[in-house]
Parts: sequence; C-alpha cells; structure tokens
Amino acid sequence: MSGWIKDWRKELESNIWLMPPLYHRVWQWIKYNVNHEPNKVPFKDGKVVEVGKGEKITSYRQIANGVGYYERGIWREPNVKTIRDILEWLRNEQMIDIESNSQYTRIKVLNWGLYQAPVQDVSNSQETVSKQSLDTNKNDKNDKKIKYGEYVLLTEAEYGQLVERLGESTTNDYIERLNNYIGSRGKKYKSHYHTILNWVRRDADKVPPQPNRRRQLYMPEGDE
Repeated sequence: MSGWIKDWRKELESNIWLMPPLYHRVWQWIKYNVNHEPNKVPFKDGKVVEVGKGEKITSYRQIANGVGYYERGIWREPNVKTIRDILEWLRNEQMIDIESNSQYTRIKVLNWGLYQAPVQDVSNSQETVSKQSLDTNKNDKNDKKIKYGEYVLLTEAEYGQLVERLGESTTNDYIERLNNYIGSRGKKYKSHYHTILNWVRRDADKVPPQPNRRRQLYMPEGDE
C-alpha cells in the first residue's frame, strides 16, 4: 500500500483520545485504508459498486482482523459487536458515515479532504527550497477555501483553528448549523469562520456555566 495522509496533533484534545485505545486504532485503520482515488468493486453476482475518495468497502470482520495484534505471542482480535459499537460511536461523533447491507459495509471518512494534501505539497517536502518559497506555498494553501456541506466555506487553517478551540464534533455541529441556516434563509456572510466564532460567543453568553462532570467512557467488550 502506497501513499500517505495528514494526521493531526489536535486529536490529542479530541473525544477519541479519551476513549479506550482500540477506538483510535480503528479510526487510524479506516483513514489508512479508504480509497485515495475513485474505484469500482465487483461482486460475484455481477454487481459493481462505485467507491469514491475517502470511502472503503469492507466488513466488520475485516476491520476486526485489521486492528488485531499479538500479545506475548497470542493473536488478539476484537469481536464484531465491539467493532460495530466503535463505528457507531465514530458516526455519532460525525467522523464517518456508514452504509451497511447483507453484502458489505461502506465506510466514508467525513471531511476526507483535510487528510489529503495537494500533490505539490508532497513534492515540496522532497526538495530543499528557500524559506521564502515555503512561506509562499503555505500562505497559498491556507488561503484556499474548502466547501463543507453545500454552503460553508473555510480555509484549512480556519477549520483547524475551530477544531483546536471547540473540538471536532462541536466544530462540525456549528458548520452544519450554519450550512442549514444559509440554505433555508439564503443568508450571505463575508466570513463563515468569523460567523461561527460569533455564534460560539453568543451561545456561551446564553448558557450559564455548568459544573465539571466526569466523562463516562465506554469500554468495549472483550478488551482487558
């Protein structure tokens, strides 16, 4: 398997980092195994399924085997129910989408574009260039708007700053809220990034501070 993806240090501050290690192992397996280019998967009955970028045709059993590991010479592999529960958690966190039927399970990584860099970024990393050139490439990349949903436009840097401040799940909630609002009202904003920040501030002013509560974590079955 060739190719590479971006990873994010801000995952250290996300909800998945608070879950048992198997959750993150499944999440990484998904990111590493989804398609980097569109593809077609044939089945025995003659059916052909088109699979897009950031998608994977798989099964719960294949994922379980893919995240298995050896412990003191003994192969450890989570059961199918555990994998199903983890995937459902990832879907609730709006990190993936799942489509299942009797033949296969299709997994789609949401916001897949964030984990892929343009080709020129790969070549830049393999060459020695001047600091001025690197700064110029970085600014061009950060200024490029990426569409989230149908209407919301954010640069990669803006999205990263929102995730760092709010967490991935809350950021996606605000993006969906803004996307629905623009779609229903036809509203236009100069900056969707600053609009979200304004909504965050207004929401914080409306809600009184809550006492800290210990997060309840789910421990998958069969894990020790």
